[in-house]
Amino acid sequence: MPPRTGRGSDARRTRPCGSPPPRQPSLARGPPRNSCRESPLARDGGIPFRRGVQTSCSSSVDAAISRVTVDSNHLPYYRFGLRRQHSTPVRDRSSPRECLIASKPEDGKPMTVKLALVGCGAISEWHRRGLESVPEIEITTAVDVDAARAEAVAEKTGATVFTSLDAALEKGDFDAVDLMLPHHLHEALAIQALDAGKHVLLEKPMAPTVAACDRILAAAANSDRVFMIGENSQYWPEILIIRDLIEAGAIGDVVTARVQLFFPPMPAFYGGDKPWRMERAAAGGGISMDTGSHYIRPLRIWLGEIDSVVAAMERPYAPMEAESLTRALFRFQSGVVVSFDLLLTAAPMAPQDLFRITGTDGEITLGARVKLYDTDHRGGTVVREDEPQGYMLSYAGQFADFARAVLDGKPLEAGAEVAVGELRTALAMERSAKSLRWEKVWD
Repeated sequence: MPPRTGRGSDARRTRPCGSPPPRQPSLARGPPRNSCRESPLARDGGIPFRRGVQTSCSSSVDAAISRVTVDSNHLPYYRFGLRRQHSTPVRDRSSPRECLIASKPEDGKPMTVKLALVGCGAISEWHRRGLESVPEIEITTAVDVDAARAEAVAEKTGATVFTSLDAALEKGDFDAVDLMLPHHLHEALAIQALDAGKHVLLEKPMAPTVAACDRILAAAANSDRVFMIGENSQYWPEILIIRDLIEAGAIGDVVTARVQLFFPPMPAFYGGDKPWRMERAAAGGGISMDTGSHYIRPLRIWLGEIDSVVAAMERPYAPMEAESLTRALFRFQSGVVVSFDLLLTAAPMAPQDLFRITGTDGEITLGARVKLYDTDHRGGTVVREDEPQGYMLSYAGQFADFARAVLDGKPLEAGAEVAVGELRTALAMERSAKSLRWEKVWD
């Protein structure tokens, strides 16, 4: 049986997760309370988006399509519940950085989280942009072995620069770290930061092996700090819209689904003389472990846990040592079968739907926007187009959730242990590509 994740004062602690029971509770609906596989989107005191305005699952599809929460200009706040209750006056949130922030309100609780960005490569810029919408977090420190990259962050944030985590921990002024590093460094630096008493947000994957994940989770369990895995697709607005449509019965029962992501090697991530993502030793794997996690997590939110996979992997993009092509089938514990296709390629590509979810009564697609196809909209209709959407908003939601956990002790929308599921799925695909047979995810 998987270990449990507690609530209250222990809600921020995480523990290693073993193999799940035969029917693993769904991430999308109705799991047992206190389960480490508990729904990341339906915890006690849940997010206002679901608890405040969402109608029941038996509500009409029209309500699911048209529902728009008030205060929609402030997506990271209304959707993820980051609304500080204090007596300090706050300026207009339409300019988040105009908020009047004190170091401590009258109740003595800290009002801000001082954050160190550790690893100032390409993804750090995406994180920095997401943080612009979360005034409860202040970037005070930039750490990178390449001082020029850390200084580039400092120019935009006013952060103090260090070239090692050791030096930053010794002299820096911060409460938490955002670790954005080659995957093989995750274990050592996450444990070092936790042991130093820092809250930790660690980029996915947690680590390249399940054993390393267990060691990190054990260190987090022995700490009283917040430990979060940066799987931002948990907060991707379009993914949550699709979840709501599925739960409202917009397409009936899900029959199957498809993921198709063919993407180019962006220079910021794959350029340079020797990018670490091209090296198996540093990345731990190929595109399935790295990019793939962002597309596995939505499937788990919508459909529950994956039971087994069968996959083929190839290396059409020669610079990458591990796989740059994955074609797989996922069989979920519910019996639903999903196709999962990833390709890293420099060739021109046609427009594509990232996700297609097919039900007994229609389909939902996600390309540029969420579209619903049903008996009333046979040509498709764009869903909730007046609501703020876009992949980049997921980073704001991620950091808002992290701040809420650090400042208020609220449970994260998905505990760090949930991220082991994406890693296990990627590793099962690797095994299947070698064995040429179905492989269990949780064995």
